[in-house]
Amino acid sequence: MHPVKLIEFGGQKRPVKYGMNALAFISKVESIDMANISAMGDGIDFSLMRTIVYAGLQEGARAEKKEFTLTLEDVGDFMDGEVDIAEEFVELMSEQMPKPKKVKAPEAGH
Repeated sequence: MHPVKLIEFGGQKRPVKYGMNALAFISKVESIDMANISAMGDGIDFSLMRTIVYAGLQEGARAEKKEFTLTLEDVGDFMDGEVDIAEEFVELMSEQMPKPKKVKAPEAGH
């Protein structure tokens, strides 16, 4: 489990976290599967960027047991003045994203 990280957004430090709940939200809202989330790289459109930021904020607030009242539109409004902030959220998501465990191949003859 990854710790919550505080990121300055919308004039205040807010808890941000990307785990299975945030990724499931992104997948549902953007109609993309988990493989495409992990492989998206630089192919992020504005809708996906806003959803990534929103999901991290929503999950961070939930994990910290704090009220979360922002809408997707509120997040977009804050991003109007802080477009570069999305990069920090995307990097954190990449760091915290659950990664499949590598399964060791059986040795020959077993």
